Parts: sequence; C-alpha cells; structure tokens
Amino acid sequence: MNINEIGHSQHINKYKLSGDYDPKSNGVPALKFPKTSSQKTFEQDIQNAKLDDRIPNKVVLNKMGYKQSYYDKNGGVTYQNNEGETIRICGFEGAFATGLEGSTSVQYSSKDGKTKQTVIYDPAGNPLKGYLSVKHDDGSIVKYQYEYDMDGNKQVKSVTTEYPNDY
Repeated sequence: MNINEIGHSQHINKYKLSGDYDPKSNGVPALKFPKTSSQKTFEQDIQNAKLDDRIPNKVVLNKMGYKQSYYDKNGGVTYQNNEGETIRICGFEGAFATGLEGSTSVQYSSKDGKTKQTVIYDPAGNPLKGYLSVKHDDGSIVKYQYEYDMDGNKQVKSVTTEYPNDY
C-alpha cells in the first residue's frame, strides 16, 4: 500500500499526494488539491477562447490570421480575422483595472458572440486575472472570474450563471 492509499483509505487526508517529481521540491511529493466542479467546467469552457498567458503582438496576431481593423476612442486596437473573431488590446483599460500604469487589457470575442474572454496583464506582461463568458446551447450564460497563481495556473474565483427568462 502506498502513501496515497493509506491517507485515502483512512480518511486522514482527503488530498492526494502527487508522485510527480518536481526538482524544486527536494524529492518531496507535491500536494495537489482536487479540482472543484467549477474549475473543471471552466477548463472545458476556456478551450474555445484564443488568449493565453502572453500579450499578443502584431506578428503573433498576423500569424493567427488577425489583421488590424481600427483604433477606438480609449486607445484600444482591434484586430479581426476572416472568420469574424476579434481581439482588442487596450492599455487604458488595463491600467484602469489594475491601478498600475502600463498594464494591458486584451479581449477576445468569437464571431457568434458565445465566447468572450478578457485577460489583464501587469506592466511586465504577466497575466494577473481574467474574465470568461460562455453562452451555452440551452441559452444560459456562464461568467467566470479567475486569477493566476504564482505558477501561472488559472484559478476560478467566482462563477455566475444567467438563465433565459423562460426558466
């Protein structure tokens, strides 16, 4: 019987120890917390979003098929691809969201409007937090707020669901 089975079978520890080796851990297995149902659903829903942990630059956007469309009144620049998806980059809104000059907000919107994502980056370009809105086939809209932990993993902080009026 290994340590995971002992702790689990005796209900001493509801968290499993990982057997994965991490060179920073000095050989001590890492403690992994079980994923909540909200975290699992979030990980499924975010697969349709296009933003990752880096602020996209013009070269990356061009490689993804996005061309600059226009500048807006807040200093944002919107890029659009042939499918009608948009990515908008704005320093003003990033600074407003963080209170830090030089922060950036990046917003993605699918053509059908079912998936919308915003990621807020600090002045050094590190992701701080994000928002994801997904409209499901039943008409419900699930809205997630998430933050990045020290290892760069997205952690759901809140989830709200809006239902159509006929529920």
